[in-house]
Amino acid sequence: MTRPDWRRWISLASFALAPAAIFIVVRAIQDVTLTRAIASLQHIGLEQLLLAGLYTAGSYATLTVFDWLGTRYAGSDLRYSRVALASFLGLSIGHTVGFAPFSSGAIRYRYYTRWGLSLSQIALIVLFSAATVTVGEIGLAAVALLGQPGFAQKLLASDSIALTLLLGAICAMLILGYLGLCFSGRRSFRLFRWRVSVPSPRLALLQVAAGLVNYGLVTLALQVLLSASAPISFFATATAYILASVAALLSHIPGGIGILEATIALLLPSQDVLGPLIAFRFVYFFAPLGLGLVVLAATELWERVGVSR
Repeated sequence: MTRPDWRRWISLASFALAPAAIFIVVRAIQDVTLTRAIASLQHIGLEQLLLAGLYTAGSYATLTVFDWLGTRYAGSDLRYSRVALASFLGLSIGHTVGFAPFSSGAIRYRYYTRWGLSLSQIALIVLFSAATVTVGEIGLAAVALLGQPGFAQKLLASDSIALTLLLGAICAMLILGYLGLCFSGRRSFRLFRWRVSVPSPRLALLQVAAGLVNYGLVTLALQVLLSASAPISFFATATAYILASVAALLSHIPGGIGILEATIALLLPSQDVLGPLIAFRFVYFFAPLGLGLVVLAATELWERVGVSR
């Protein structure tokens, strides 16, 4: 089968997932009422909201490190303050808009070109950041599957805990294999028709660490909100979040709105998730989006004032 045929089948499969995504959302919200949502939100205290906000701030700060490492991978020495601005504006908006590599990539392109980076360098930064996201997700999956395989087995509806351990081991081996490639001394390899440069060992280690720290902080933000109604472990939260993130990604719905919440609700039927998930959506997505739009408007205004002067 030719490459265009593969692309066509992948696109068809993605569109076919849309009805399944809608079914998941409908099933999850069919018993939801405004009264129930308000009652669920009342279980969350100010302390939990502030702590979730702190973990969220740490996550977005770590995401700026993704781009900073990406600039080094692309051969740029752009200072961190500028990288952090472009990264935060791109990701705070891209996380909610959806298709983050493209929506956030457009904002990064505007700022990075202004600071002298070439189109190829910007593409490498965006790709490196996306790769770090993937590394972080796989790494967190390994931690969750191997750290508490019994709970992961229930969520995966598996009859064998050995299968859960095997999936966790595969995730861990993927991370170790990637690091092994970077430590092998190989400078590049060919992927289809593209030649991909291999990051240095130091850069790869920082990449894996940043990816794990980011998803660890996201999980902690979700866990502290879910724990408002009933205790839940980090590993249980991580497993549910990873599976929900995959479902949201495959659905192609902007920001995974509805899919992320519905999947977690189905995976954690014994947990009161309605209020915590509403709060998580606000804390991790909407609040950074609002701040990002304000900062974006302020920087654009500052730029226009500077040009006029």
